[in-house]
Amino acid sequence: MKINQLQLFCSVVEEGTIKAAADKNFCVPSNITTRIQELEDELGVQLFTREKNRLYVTPKGRLLYQSAQRIFKDWADTEKLVQEKGGGALRVGCLDVALISHLPAKVARYRQLKKHISLELIRGPTLALEKRVIYHELDMAITDGPIEHPLLDCRFAFRESLVLITPKEITQFSPDILSDYDFLSFSDDSLYRIKALEWLASHQKQPKKILEMNYFAVILACVEAGTGISCFPLSLIEKSVFSQQYNVNIHHIPELATVDLYFIWKKNQLNAEIEDFMDIIIAEPDPTEQVLCTL
Repeated sequence: MKINQLQLFCSVVEEGTIKAAADKNFCVPSNITTRIQELEDELGVQLFTREKNRLYVTPKGRLLYQSAQRIFKDWADTEKLVQEKGGGALRVGCLDVALISHLPAKVARYRQLKKHISLELIRGPTLALEKRVIYHELDMAITDGPIEHPLLDCRFAFRESLVLITPKEITQFSPDILSDYDFLSFSDDSLYRIKALEWLASHQKQPKKILEMNYFAVILACVEAGTGISCFPLSLIEKSVFSQQYNVNIHHIPELATVDLYFIWKKNQLNAEIEDFMDIIIAEPDPTEQVLCTL
């Protein structure tokens, strides 16, 4: 059963004759007759009785007509919902630093402005988020950047300063001292890990071992205990509630410089929802200095 079959059927019910229904739909009467016969054959019921030049709808036909009216209404409501600017759902992948340092207050503002958008934030590392955007599992993401990928486009979002965190007893840092410790990090595609190890390598040094851990709080606890060192954006340390629970030192290293966060989305699939999200997140001032978040 097709929607145009139902539309022609309803026209016949409303107009009373094949010719009048054909005139209403700007087609020839034989087209209407064929569609009605196809519909009756498909459903296995008689929809009209024929007397002289008029058609009279049968009880089964009247039931179909009433159901068709509900279908048309649902169809129109669905079209309106999909086409209406500001409606729909948006799935956004985020790095931890974006979730903790930049998004809390801004997402609250976004929800105020876009109440009809169902917003879902998904945490993950850069490479995993990129893959999920490429495979349409996410509409967009906030990752390390800039991104150079044939299937992705990007736009600058935020700039972060990288710092080393060490056990409290390390007050003066040097590559020689830090090479005596394990390096604690997330997965091997972490940009912070890559930059820190490159900095050590530039001084012909490397950590004793690299230990991968899944949670920021676990890394901080291990640093405090003297297990190792790590590298994170400064804002992640300052704005996380976990940083107030652990006694560690923060070291600013000019060579580590900065890292940039970018919005990314599938190439040629930029839409109004993605643009609105980026504009609101960037345009709003960053009022999260006192906002503490947990993962």
